[in-house]
Amino acid sequence: RASIVSDENVVSSSTSVTFETVGGRARAADGAWLAWTLTRPMRHPADVANAVSTDESGKPVIKKLPVTVLVNGLSNDAFQWEGLNESLVAPDRALVAWDFRGHGASDDPKNLSTVTIAGVADDLEQVLCDISARGLADTEKVTLVAYSMGCQVALEWCRLHARYARGVALVLGTARRSMDSACFLPQIADTLAFCMACFPGTFAFLWNVIFTLTHYFPKIAHFFARTAGIARVTFREFKPFYEHLRRVHGGAQNAMLVSGQKHTAMDVLALLDRREVPVLVVSGGKDVTVNRAAAKEMQQAAPRARYVHIPDACHAGMVGKREKVKEALADFFRLERETNEFNKRRLLEATGMQSKPGSPAKVR
Repeated sequence: RASIVSDENVVSSSTSVTFETVGGRARAADGAWLAWTLTRPMRHPADVANAVSTDESGKPVIKKLPVTVLVNGLSNDAFQWEGLNESLVAPDRALVAWDFRGHGASDDPKNLSTVTIAGVADDLEQVLCDISARGLADTEKVTLVAYSMGCQVALEWCRLHARYARGVALVLGTARRSMDSACFLPQIADTLAFCMACFPGTFAFLWNVIFTLTHYFPKIAHFFARTAGIARVTFREFKPFYEHLRRVHGGAQNAMLVSGQKHTAMDVLALLDRREVPVLVVSGGKDVTVNRAAAKEMQQAAPRARYVHIPDACHAGMVGKREKVKEALADFFRLERETNEFNKRRLLEATGMQSKPGSPAKVR
């Protein structure tokens, strides 16, 4: 279930544009298959008739749309994005959703040593390479919208591919040491990560047991989640999360948590800020897994970024405070368009030349 769109063809109520969803699979470094879907405006005969150029064989070349990539959180498939369609789906971009290895419709990992923040960031690059090879979108213009641990994955992808980044939205996530907030003290988080790294098989088994029990007894699990302040939403709203947990691979869960605790991408956030790439950071006042201190660290690393703090949002704020997250994303996309238009004008004024497709040299 990589797609956030339930129907194959979707009609946008605000623009009366019909969208189509196509899917595919890319191969990760360890040989596992990664499931992805791409939602874009449907092409019409007029698009071909109005094509501004042709290729070497004389066929019309239709302008490819830039991509917005959704990066899920750990243990999640795409359910948390479903209520945000109005902000995410648009006529001027293609929307890509994909599943981590061991999640959703993707294969289980074949080599757990590659299940790291950097390894999953490479999975994202493989998805984009597959989309580029099929000619479905312009993967040299990428906007990343990430949630929870997906924020670390998105920033790690930017470490090697920042030249392609048009904008980065980080929702209820951190750029470093993913377990610090949930464990209250960094020393506790480091000790837990050390134990998980030393006994991966044992912890993978424990995760599988927890996921199985949660799947079969979701209401009891939801009671504990609400009591702990992790999910301040109704059971009905969060039920898809419990249904998906049975699918999550315990070994992948454990490996990602260990890697996420060791990982930092504050330097990447600072790099994006220096390059004036539009960045959005959304934090929640009742988020026990990413506290306010972590958000302040991100603000110090990227002072130009737009920060939106939702005081009553928990870590499930993508569901519980959907309208506020939707507003923040809508503002982010407006800022991204304005920034990119401004940069085009600045380039033209400075050099007298327009930025052309494929410049700088295409490496994919």
